Amino acid sequence: RDAKENNATLSKKQKQLQQIAENVKGSANDLEYEKNRQIAYLEKENLRCLEELKQTKRQQRALKSQMKLKSVGGGDDSTEELGSILSPNKENEPNKMLTEAKKRQLSSHGPQLGLGEGEANDENTQECTQS
Repeated sequence: RDAKENNATLSKKQKQLQQIAENVKGSANDLEYEKNRQIAYLEKENLRCLEELKQTKRQQRALKSQMKLKSVGGGDDSTEELGSILSPNKENEPNKMLTEAKKRQLSSHGPQLGLGEGEANDENTQECTQS
């Protein structure tokens, strides 16, 4: 009789341990799934942030370029409008030559980073290393 009771007790404990093992397995699978879900979300968020950063840098370069052109050109568009109002004759030649000289002066400085010019390299195209 003691052997039968001992056998029944061991059988109950075995079932309990099997149930615990199944629960732990399920929990581990759930944790793995949640971890993978969070990693996928963070990867997508990181890509979105990088694209937003690139767009912001493009806008910054465009604005810097516009500001540079305005500072070189005096920042006053009214003189250009006056040139188009006057009749095209020899009197307007100095204005045209001045404008072309300004353009040459800008281009003679070579490629300038930050103005949308120059080559992309590792120094100015680093990946975000946020942790």
